[in-house]
Amino acid sequence: MLLEDEQLRLQMSKNCRSIAIAEYSIEKQAEKYTGLYKKLLC
Repeated sequence: MLLEDEQLRLQMSKNCRSIAIAEYSIEKQAEKYTGLYKKLLC
């Protein structure tokens, strides 16, 4: 169980943080919105 396994919690936390940084950074969001605006204007 996750509550009982500190190593698993730490690993999952590290993995989730990496995903959040890679997928939801300000830069990544700006790229996505810029692409959406360009698509809507064409």
